[in-house]
Amino acid sequence: MMIKDKRQLLGSGLAWVKRRANTARTGRGDTIIEVMLSMSILAVVLATAYATSNHSLQTGFNSQYRDQALSYAQQQVELIKNADNTSSAAVGAYQLSQFCVDPSTTQVQSVDSNTHVCPWPLGANGGNLSQYSLVDSYDSTAKTFATTVQWQSSNGVTNQVVLYYKAHDSFVGTQSAFVPPTSPTSTPPPPIGLSFSANPASVAWQGSTTLTWTTTTAKSCVATQNGTGGWNGNKALSGSESVGPLTSTTTYTLTCTGLDGSKLSKDVTVTVSAQPIPSLSFSADSTSLTYGGSTTLHWSTDAFATSCPASGAWNGNKQLPSGSQGTGSLTSNQTYNLYCIGSGGNSPTRTVTISISPAPTPTMNYFYASPGSIGYGSSTTLYWSSNNTTGCTWGGPVGSVGTGALYSNAGYTINCSGPGGTTSASTTVFVSPPPPPPPPNCQAYAGGSRSGNNVTISGGGSNCSYFYDSYIGWNGGGTWGPIFSPGRFCHTESGGVDPWGWLSSQQWCG
Repeated sequence: MMIKDKRQLLGSGLAWVKRRANTARTGRGDTIIEVMLSMSILAVVLATAYATSNHSLQTGFNSQYRDQALSYAQQQVELIKNADNTSSAAVGAYQLSQFCVDPSTTQVQSVDSNTHVCPWPLGANGGNLSQYSLVDSYDSTAKTFATTVQWQSSNGVTNQVVLYYKAHDSFVGTQSAFVPPTSPTSTPPPPIGLSFSANPASVAWQGSTTLTWTTTTAKSCVATQNGTGGWNGNKALSGSESVGPLTSTTTYTLTCTGLDGSKLSKDVTVTVSAQPIPSLSFSADSTSLTYGGSTTLHWSTDAFATSCPASGAWNGNKQLPSGSQGTGSLTSNQTYNLYCIGSGGNSPTRTVTISISPAPTPTMNYFYASPGSIGYGSSTTLYWSSNNTTGCTWGGPVGSVGTGALYSNAGYTINCSGPGGTTSASTTVFVSPPPPPPPPNCQAYAGGSRSGNNVTISGGGSNCSYFYDSYIGWNGGGTWGPIFSPGRFCHTESGGVDPWGWLSSQQWCG
């Protein structure tokens, strides 16, 4: 009756609006207030109609939900009733405070321990899977079964229907046709099982290992450690994990929590070797050299070295992790030492000894004067060349030097020295005799005779203190005896002196 009255009201409002529109067409105008009033009345009418329609729709849905719930409850009551009328061997369902009867098997089932409703979906028998829940119960005092079905109405309100069935008086002492489940025995959850190992259990410094673990009836595991390797935090219930690099012996702990809250821990210790000392390789291209030769030293180490000091024939810290260095020219045996320092200790000192052969013996290639024969008062040049020497009498291993003016034969000796000893050589410079001195300013005279090319000096003299004749050589002044001089053609000497030219007061030549 209420819905009908509201529909009449809506019709009256629409009719009034229509009449107002017709009035406008006939020419009689309305004020703005009348138009606004008309619109307000129309809005009220429409809102009322919508609310009425929505309420009617929700009411229809809820009625449908209730009918479906009632159908589920009636189905359960019929199953209980049939069981009550059947006398087959089974334990009565009344022994359970809450239960369900599966419509497909007519077997009693325990309700879910968390939701306290039937574990199977009602939708299996034509209902909505999530809309309904069902549970049966038995009141042993009233000997009455109750079936309760709950559902959510369209407006979110929880509703339920409950149907009751009064069991026969003989039901308590007889057996039921449907078999109730055996009540579960309350037993504590099994203890935690935990297996935890490391492979390998011993590693070298900075090595790695793999931790492996498995659990049973555990719900969580947490890892801790007291060394290196990065083993911390929550872990899966089973798995394996590589840890490293390891630099110290480390104990890894895995603690797991069981379903009942109990905890179980296991430790795995991985032994780590001490940090190794640095390795060092040290060598030379050649360890036996000739005098003045050179070679190259080579070395290499590893990541454990922080420095490599040198000593002996060299010094300073050498390049890491490897390097090379030339020795330069060597003239004596040399010893080179090298070792490397690391956090784990120092490497043994490595030594390379370079043996040098003795210095070669010096030798002369040549030593001479050019020219080797010179005139009286002239000079010449001495030339020399030597091997395996560092210097000679007048300079380096190779050179030349002038003699200066010489007035007689001269002998020269050169000495050259080197690391291997000393060598020497000699030469002689030949010098011509001196020229005759200038003629004296004097006269010589002689007497004699000539027979062909032969001249006989019978006597003569000179007022000079000396004179020179190419035949008789130097003569002093004064007089001298007869001299026979065959084959002389001319006794006229240079400088105007003619010791024999004045024979009988005349100059002659043969």
